[in-house]
Amino acid sequence: YKNNTREIFLEVLDGRQKILLVANSPHPDIATFKSAIESNKNYQLDVEFAETFAKRLNDYNLVILHQLPSNSQKVQNILSEAGELKKSLLFVVGSQISLPDFQKSQTGIAIRSSAAQFNEVTPSVGKDFSLFTLSDKTLQTIPKLPPFNCFFGDFNANPSSKVLLYQKINSVETDFPLWLFNETGDQKLGVICGEGLWRWRLHDYLLNKNHDATNELINKTVQYLSVKTDKRPFRVSLPKNIFQNNEAITFDAQLYN
Repeated sequence: YKNNTREIFLEVLDGRQKILLVANSPHPDIATFKSAIESNKNYQLDVEFAETFAKRLNDYNLVILHQLPSNSQKVQNILSEAGELKKSLLFVVGSQISLPDFQKSQTGIAIRSSAAQFNEVTPSVGKDFSLFTLSDKTLQTIPKLPPFNCFFGDFNANPSSKVLLYQKINSVETDFPLWLFNETGDQKLGVICGEGLWRWRLHDYLLNKNHDATNELINKTVQYLSVKTDKRPFRVSLPKNIFQNNEAITFDAQLYN
């Protein structure tokens, strides 16, 4: 046994992304987020309610605000801290949200609605979306999903926003965004302009006998928003981390002026 040993080195990393979901009140869509996000072992989700939330945002890669800010929960502390720390935000717009406060909280989209009236809209995939790709099966499933409840009014996306899904109203294709992304400086933003994800999850199972399409839609969104964009002007990488004594070592580098 004395001459039969070998020393090795292990570096153990917790590579999980920590996601925080803060909600105005209980809602079935929250369970859909939870089921989808926790289906990926690389994500850890904490669910809190705005009324009792008292944590710091330092440890989180993404903050999901479900129907916040609302009339009773302005969540200014969360919005201010997220802005200071450049944390990515995903807004889920629904009947409980305060539209004037929502408009002040982000610049990705302007929603104008004169009254609390709602439309039933179905999703239509944006043809020019390029931030990430969805599988063919998910792209085939999306048009068959049941309606979302969205505010009745005008939806105007910022020209810099990237629209993944548009609203289809009574079989009429519109340019109103349903699911979009925006990036301002170092902060990423996502907006889901309606509620009804729980119906999508149930219908996904009815069509495909699994939840793969809704899980992929949510997890690709979470992945894009939670990963910090590398904006370093000088980057160096290696093809591997361990080399033999007589092996040539090659560095790969990129320089942006």
